[in-house]
Amino acid sequence: MSINIFNNNSPYFQYRWFIIMFLVVASVMVFHDLTGRRMFAFSEQQHWSAKGPEHHK
Repeated sequence: MSINIFNNNSPYFQYRWFIIMFLVVASVMVFHDLTGRRMFAFSEQQHWSAKGPEHHK
């Protein structure tokens, strides 16, 4: 049995849009992780640093 989410006889046919959206969201998250970008960062706020207080990136 082949897995084709666009085939009416497939058991996954009813979940096709969920699968597509999951793959899109996962791809965007992986892309942002690999490129070092921040998601949902709407302002340039100070970041936490392990160097201690008064040392920000």
